[in-house]
Amino acid sequence: MNADLQNVVFPTTSSATERILPVVVFGNMVITPLPPVVIQGETVMPPRASIPNRFVGLRPGASYRAIQAALDSGQEVLVSFVPEREIPNYRSGEPQQLPTVGVIARLEEVVTQPAGTLEVVLDVTTRAIITARLQHDPYYVATCVPHPDPDVTSTELPALMAAVKAQAEALARTLPHLTPEQLEEALTFMKQIDRPGQLADFVNYSPTFTFADRIAFLNTLDPLERLRLVQRALGA
Repeated sequence: MNADLQNVVFPTTSSATERILPVVVFGNMVITPLPPVVIQGETVMPPRASIPNRFVGLRPGASYRAIQAALDSGQEVLVSFVPEREIPNYRSGEPQQLPTVGVIARLEEVVTQPAGTLEVVLDVTTRAIITARLQHDPYYVATCVPHPDPDVTSTELPALMAAVKAQAEALARTLPHLTPEQLEEALTFMKQIDRPGQLADFVNYSPTFTFADRIAFLNTLDPLERLRLVQRALGA
């Protein structure tokens, strides 16, 4: 993805693991995969108060058309994240280079607002490596390879997990937008996370992180290194 893809001849079929999906581009935000955890024998979904997945006011354009195309097919999209200042470039007719790492998301709900914009609810399933841009008009389509976190083992992992959970809890207790009930729900969920990548992705939603922080977390494919990066950012 570092080369100019405009004149590349793309394959017409994908490999067994490769996906071909319409692309939605968001500005100044990053959403990451977050599977449920098991609490006292029950499967519990991530708390929506601390994990935003609803996007209101998506205006007509390439991403708008990509969502409509997904609704007509498999209801999944490839989501990319760029600085807000670059969004007008993606709305233009000129092809833009897509970021290398994005996420695959399922459309849970799509509602057309009275003003003609879309309200979209997404369920992010996995990271994905974007391998090629197939088209940019009338909306972007790209090939990608799903990239779920691999299993990792390390002698430092238990201490690192405990340290990040303690940092995140101390921070969460200072956030004014969470009610006491929402805070306890988020902390209960976090305490049950036992995978480093999932913990990093959960803490990623802290409002104290910048867009650059979140992009760095997204692009760090090694889950242990991602958690180390989150720990350093929390301590900064």
